Amino acid sequence: MILANGDYLDLSKVEDYYRGSDDRDDKYAKFATSVLEPYWKLNNRFLRKHLREVQLDLSEFLLVSALVYWDYGLPEQSDESVNVCTSKRLEVLAELVSYEKKHRGIGDDSMRVGEVMMILHAIQKSSNLMIEFREITGVYRLTRSCPLLSIVKK
Repeated sequence: MILANGDYLDLSKVEDYYRGSDDRDDKYAKFATSVLEPYWKLNNRFLRKHLREVQLDLSEFLLVSALVYWDYGLPEQSDESVNVCTSKRLEVLAELVSYEKKHRGIGDDSMRVGEVMMILHAIQKSSNLMIEFREITGVYRLTRSCPLLSIVKK
């Protein structure tokens, strides 16, 4: 897996990601791996594996991105914002249905829309996992964790 900061993580050798150049880091790597490896593997199962199975094309990817962008139910979100987000999400969903009908044909389109929408569920599960991952990293004071944690709100 190539991470957002350009680091490479081999899920079969997570310990190598946390290993440094001195012996102390080797103990650190073993400890960090024992604590954090399950999170990397769960993320792989929740999101990466699902994305590989569904194989979104560029248009589907952009439509899913728009659905994530127009999410609502966020803390301290105003009613006006929720209304705008709901309206935009309905527009994006209509576009997704139209796109799938055009490219998949009648019959296959509804199944494909469902597959694409399940990506949103996988993103939510992965996001929750990242928040838990960040908290565990803080509890154990693990310094080399995941570059995505810096963008996850506390």
